[in-house]
Amino acid sequence: MTLAIHRDLRTPAGFSWENALPVQLAELGPTGQPWLRSTLVDGQTGAGSGMQNERADSQFGGYLLGARRILRWYERFVEMPTTSLDRWQVIGPEIHGPNVSPFDQALLMLEVGPDKRRRLNANAGRSSARYDDIGPIVIGRPYAMLMDVFLTAGSAGYIRVWRDGVLVAQFTGATIMQATAGSYWKHANYRNAAINGRSVYDVSDMILFSADMDDQLPAWPGPITPPPPPAATPKVTIAAPVRDTAHVGTLPWSVTMTDAPAGYVLYVGLGGTDVSVTQRATDAPHAGSLNLATRPAAGEVRTLYAALHDAAGALVTFDGFQVNVASGVTVPPPPPDPPDPCAPIREERDQALDRERTAIAQRDDALAVAQALQGRIDAARVALG
Repeated sequence: MTLAIHRDLRTPAGFSWENALPVQLAELGPTGQPWLRSTLVDGQTGAGSGMQNERADSQFGGYLLGARRILRWYERFVEMPTTSLDRWQVIGPEIHGPNVSPFDQALLMLEVGPDKRRRLNANAGRSSARYDDIGPIVIGRPYAMLMDVFLTAGSAGYIRVWRDGVLVAQFTGATIMQATAGSYWKHANYRNAAINGRSVYDVSDMILFSADMDDQLPAWPGPITPPPPPAATPKVTIAAPVRDTAHVGTLPWSVTMTDAPAGYVLYVGLGGTDVSVTQRATDAPHAGSLNLATRPAAGEVRTLYAALHDAAGALVTFDGFQVNVASGVTVPPPPPDPPDPCAPIREERDQALDRERTAIAQRDDALAVAQALQGRIDAARVALG
């Protein structure tokens, strides 16, 4: 037997139903073949297990003992669960053991670990895991994958996994714990039901090959060239003081920066005031103090800012938070007026004058009454003749 296509998995027709089938997308993968999507949502189930689970699995044929199989495909993760457990996050190709005791579980499977990294679990059907890290997962990024397996209970067994042309995981020795027929391939997307959030996984140009032990690996379009790293993002951080602290007289400060543009200018000051300093790239390290002499003695809350500008004067980024500032210059209140030594005499005089005015008024009233009475007496005498 020479290297030959054993199963064409480039369309959903290559898979058989377990409790779901991948869905073909209109979008094409790196080699012009369509992406096939497997989606798992909370509450989705369909297969028995001693542990509550959620599944969207399909199968793609049996796997004979003593056979070498090579699987190549592109994969990408579109959505990942929002919570994570250590086991039961099997996503992608899986070789399942015979559905008889003591198996009834996977032999070799690709998983997503609790750290959201790709990994291989090559437990060979045992209850204990055998992990090998494959690498980080970048959401939406295609990876070129290849898996080479020889299924045997003997020491000549192996599994090797390449990612983007690099051998990233391998085990040697028994790949099934005992020589029992009935293993089969699964396209897995299943997990412990305690994990929450959608899991969306795509494959493209997936082909399963049969091979003799001396066959070379199948031709492969090559690894995906990873995207260039993102452009450096300038960042400015006020290292001192810390927010919501009080400062009197002066405010010591220091600023750190990463990936600052050439010829930059740094402005540090208090928002809404003319209290600020200017430093240039040649002034690093950036530290100093602000003079608070113009601020109120009683203190005020202001925003301390550090603004990074490029050589042309455009704002690049900034940092800021509130602090309490005060000048520290205390203006004493005016002294009270000295006591008036004549005040008691004036008060006694004023009281005497008041009494005199009252007596005069009373006399004038009595005189007016006497005059009126005399007038009536005079009038009576004239009348008596």
